[in-house]
Amino acid sequence: SKENINFELAGLPYSLKKIAAQLAVGVSCDLILLNAEKNANRLHGEELLLRQPKAIFTSDEFESAAFILYEKILASGVRVVNTAHGVGQYCPHICYSEFRVISDTQGRFYKERNPLVQYALLPASNSRIAGIDRYEMSLEKPLAFVLVHQPFVESGLIAEDIAMRHLDNALLAASQNLSIMYYVKMHPNSNAWYLKMNINKLKGQAIYDWSDLNKFRLIFVTVNSSVVLDVRGLGPALVYSGPSFEPSLYFPEPILRINESTAESVLKSLISVENWAHSSAVHAAKIIYNTV
Repeated sequence: SKENINFELAGLPYSLKKIAAQLAVGVSCDLILLNAEKNANRLHGEELLLRQPKAIFTSDEFESAAFILYEKILASGVRVVNTAHGVGQYCPHICYSEFRVISDTQGRFYKERNPLVQYALLPASNSRIAGIDRYEMSLEKPLAFVLVHQPFVESGLIAEDIAMRHLDNALLAASQNLSIMYYVKMHPNSNAWYLKMNINKLKGQAIYDWSDLNKFRLIFVTVNSSVVLDVRGLGPALVYSGPSFEPSLYFPEPILRINESTAESVLKSLISVENWAHSSAVHAAKIIYNTV
């Protein structure tokens, strides 16, 4: 790699033989999947132990059977440190020595269910988008709305995808009515082929590099992306709020909320440089977490 770190690709050792045998005798698909995940994670844990590691650093609290992977490893005295994959509260049961969380809310969720794990809060400086000026340097720039794309369809999150498309429609209408540029910052796992094939295409102009947006004074909009934390000091970030979507489950107050009904009025209120700068400053300075 560019950092001269030794690495190799590895995958969970799923047993196709066992899966085929269970299919042959009519075991239900949900149980086949359960058994496959349990066995693969257990075997991978044994593979890792053969390497005699002193510590393992990972980011897999969203994997349903990850706690099985690390059971024997922890019992062998190996330190396992997990860094939160995102702001979500995923599988409630975890098996780590230490969990480095992104927010207070996330830390409380896991600590309540896994009190023996040590928790540490990642500092804000660990998550800051490069290539975009701080808000104080952007006051003279033209305004632009930015929807942060998340690959919900690919993850099977249909309700979240519907919410993102409601925001997309609302942002397009607001941009046209207010004569403001509108962009969609595509998820890193998306690429030009994704756009060319018109797969789940959104209506704003697609952008793949954050630095391409640096010529604008930005207002960020998301359903529930951790970008809300990454853009502290760069501009205000609006989070989707609606039935079954409560931003405080992910982010601490103060939260700037938005939905398809309020989009134009909320965005219009941030057009003036004074209001935009005030909201940017609040977002930069007030999102402060307590010790987990």
